[in-house]
Amino acid sequence: PEQVEALSHLLARLRIAEDSAPAIAQRIARSQPRSASESDPSQETSTAPGQAADAPAPPPWDVKPALSPGWQSLDDLREIEGIDRHAIDMLRPYLTVLPARTALNVNTTSTEVLAALSPQLTLSAAASLMDRRDRGSYFNNTGDFNNALKGIAPELQFNDAQITTRSKWFGVVGTVRIEPAVV
Repeated sequence: PEQVEALSHLLARLRIAEDSAPAIAQRIARSQPRSASESDPSQETSTAPGQAADAPAPPPWDVKPALSPGWQSLDDLREIEGIDRHAIDMLRPYLTVLPARTALNVNTTSTEVLAALSPQLTLSAAASLMDRRDRGSYFNNTGDFNNALKGIAPELQFNDAQITTRSKWFGVVGTVRIEPAVV
């Protein structure tokens, strides 16, 4: 539910149908492997189906295949009602498709995505944190980020399941030139 709410906030901020968030979350849940005791994970949206956020993965003999194939790119959002090509283009700077659940890296995220994590975090407060980061004062760990957050929104703290300061996934954009072709 927290992730669905955050996605809903982001969609609203970008003026995209925010009621699409539950449908997106259900579709993602259906693409996750299930334990043998589960039949349909479409109601599970905040963690891997049937698992607590910090629970170990089920043993391999207790895993059933996903009910739907996983998404390969943001373009796969087209299957969600209310999400068209324009909406996908609007989302492209803020979302990506990864093969595993990850916390939000506060050292690489955008102001809009950070602000979407909590309705208590205003866009201006998030911008203040991101300005600090962009001036070269990167966050060493989640405690460092939460300490900086205390000065802006004392009632708000994020846990390690929500935020991180490290990434396992990176996007690379490049050009390959093999004379005379450029790819």
